[in-house]
Amino acid sequence: MLQQHPDLVIAGNNSTPAIRALLRQVGIPLVEVPAAENFAQIRDNTLLVAHAVGEDEKGEALIARMDATLAELAVTKPQRRIVVAGWEEQGNVPGKGTLFDAILTAAGGENIIANLKSGLVYGRYTGFDLEQLVAMRPDILAYGSTRLGRQDLSGQQLQHRLVRKLYGTRTITYPETLYSCGLPQSADAARAFRRAMLAAMPTENAAP
Repeated sequence: MLQQHPDLVIAGNNSTPAIRALLRQVGIPLVEVPAAENFAQIRDNTLLVAHAVGEDEKGEALIARMDATLAELAVTKPQRRIVVAGWEEQGNVPGKGTLFDAILTAAGGENIIANLKSGLVYGRYTGFDLEQLVAMRPDILAYGSTRLGRQDLSGQQLQHRLVRKLYGTRTITYPETLYSCGLPQSADAARAFRRAMLAAMPTENAAP
């Protein structure tokens, strides 16, 4: 990194003391950006980075566009109740306090474990096997993977005969990496999720 002679280093907020000390020693400023798990935090981080690189106006423009998209989604929220179960390739189910939940909520969906108070890992995730997930009767199964489209065994959960029978037309797949880094474009992800939800729902809003 130092061989590139950067004017500024932008990193996550988990930089080690050794890295901080080294950058101070060579006179390179460091901006640490915390993870953003909701749109308020995305606003803060966008302004932080924009100011650090001297592009405050561009940062404000990105936020204005994001907020306009969120406002549009809010006033066009589906009237029908659409309950979604997020399901990542490791079997994790994201709850409140995750970026997935923030995007899903902005899209107008309802997280099936939003009100779960126990059994959460780090206060934000839980894990269900297939039978538990189906027993909760979500309207839509949203499967997130970091390896979608690759020729490997990722996504094999979706090929289970029970999933195909109950959710063959009501499964949304999405690249999980887009839901792990909060950006102003996360509002566009919410808009795309809205379209996918509506397309996946049958004419009659019936759970399995």
